[in-house]
Amino acid sequence: MSKIFFDHLIEVEEIKIYIDGVVEDHDEKEDLWNLIDEFINYKMISSILTALDEESHGEFVTMFLDKPYDLEITKYLDSKLPVPLCILAKDIEKKMLNELSEILKA
Repeated sequence: MSKIFFDHLIEVEEIKIYIDGVVEDHDEKEDLWNLIDEFINYKMISSILTALDEESHGEFVTMFLDKPYDLEITKYLDSKLPVPLCILAKDIEKKMLNELSEILKA
């Protein structure tokens, strides 16, 4: 999993515990975590873009593509979003965890 500026804002321990309890094969766990990582990245970026004013989309995307790990992106978003990124991330995290729990239990 690659490092991204919002990683420290998303807690997936509940999902990790569930996966560790039901998946034994190491390769299968790795594949599943890669899918979960992509899911989280998609949900976070799409939610940020939805909350961000359209005039800031280009600048945000450029910053993200240049240095996806750069914590300066968090500061930039805090100055542009209607709520701080940490609050937006917690809301997104709750929704994602519910969605992932439903998917993994199916």
